Amino acid sequence: MKKRVKGEVDQPVPIVEHPGIRRALLHVLIYAAAAASLAWVLYDFQWGDFLENLKFLDWRWVVPAIALDILSYVVQAARWNYVLKPLGAPSLFRSTQAIYVGLFTNEILPLRSGEFARAYLVSHWTQLGYSVVLSSVAIERLLDGIWLAIAFAVTASQVPLPPLIRDGAKVLGLVVVASTTLLIAVLAEGLKVTHALERTRAGGHGIMSRILHFIDRLFEGLQAIGHSASLYCAAGTSVLLLLVQILTVWTMMRGFGLDYSFWVAAAVLFILHLGTAIPNAPANIGSYQVSCVAALMLFGVDKATAAGFSLVMFAILTVPLLILGLLALLFSDISLQDIRRQLHHKLAFHHLASHRGR
Repeated sequence: MKKRVKGEVDQPVPIVEHPGIRRALLHVLIYAAAAASLAWVLYDFQWGDFLENLKFLDWRWVVPAIALDILSYVVQAARWNYVLKPLGAPSLFRSTQAIYVGLFTNEILPLRSGEFARAYLVSHWTQLGYSVVLSSVAIERLLDGIWLAIAFAVTASQVPLPPLIRDGAKVLGLVVVASTTLLIAVLAEGLKVTHALERTRAGGHGIMSRILHFIDRLFEGLQAIGHSASLYCAAGTSVLLLLVQILTVWTMMRGFGLDYSFWVAAAVLFILHLGTAIPNAPANIGSYQVSCVAALMLFGVDKATAAGFSLVMFAILTVPLLILGLLALLFSDISLQDIRRQLHHKLAFHHLASHRGR
């Protein structure tokens, strides 16, 4: 960009560099991708046959699937508390409430904003800093990645998977190894890095000082969590969480009339995780259906049946999530507008930081 000369009048920011325009363009791309994905899933879809087949849903399996899905978020809250324990975890009720508010936020806002929303809520309810709570969310995601990679390898030995999916699992494994290596480095050298950041921040000011303070607090959180014995409890709870998630998919498949094994349900879940890993449209709409259809077609399910199942599972598991998420939000001491304002503030902060870093 052209440097400003003393006395020169400020020039308007080019449209493409305006954060509001860039955000709008990003949203257009996200919604376009979601629309294209749904168009593929619903191409030649026979709605009449689908609605007729809904009469044969076996609620003896569907109801347990809903219960298991709800249980999975309680288990996730328990794991989060184990991760947060060395920092000062909230009650299990509060953690579950924050997760549901985050899920509700994900359902109505793009780019998986709920992860930041739940971190903000716990920070708001406790004496923990926002960046410290974010470090616990990062640890959670690392635990998810480790166990997903391990479980994917076990599943691949039980059911045949195409090379593309195996390559995706390898990429996941590489990301997990890199993230674990980074965490080990932070734990080993984190104290030196923290002292260096403190010295640098002492000589800085303004936005740079805030950035260094955020990183400093993030490192402090990672060190406290990584050196805690409760992290092993969190790792064990992650196994239970993954098992409950697989059982949710398996019982939903049985309720829809898809009589497949536990391992096929596991493969479907893993492909769903891979397909929705990148933050996208609200509720992962589009990417969720495409991933589910593609996964089922690998095991001989025709596209129409797979598309019908993807719609049914999405709707049946989303409705309770929306209801409980809305209740969690209503019974909190903060509104969705406040959450959106805080998220916008933090995103604006990061944008300013990146702009200053040019």
